[in-house]
Amino acid sequence: MPFICIEGIPSGLRKSDWLSRLAYEVRETVASIPELHINASQVSVKAPDDMIFNEGHEVIAWVTGLFITPERTSAVHDALAYKVGELIHKLIQEDRGGLTHYFTADPLIEVFVVPFDRRAGGFYTNKP
Repeated sequence: MPFICIEGIPSGLRKSDWLSRLAYEVRETVASIPELHINASQVSVKAPDDMIFNEGHEVIAWVTGLFITPERTSAVHDALAYKVGELIHKLIQEDRGGLTHYFTADPLIEVFVVPFDRRAGGFYTNKP
């Protein structure tokens, strides 16, 4: 099921309530798209430490592990990217007072949806 990796979260937010809220809301947002046929517990969200000092200039989200199905069209992928991107933007702007020293005034936000073809790639899960 989908794995969302959000890069560019400033290190000062690593163990914050804001980051927990972001992960929760991303899961809920992805699950809200009916064509995906998934629930929030099937969505993994991680925000690894950046290897390059970026500190709030750009936030990039990668949506991978989303199996290709007939219902998951490019329009659905675009809607998914838009919803996740807008959510990240909203959460950054919503808490500007508490986040001003973490993010620039208008950070670049990009979301890439990379569908997964089970026929062409390997997959394992211990949870059916």
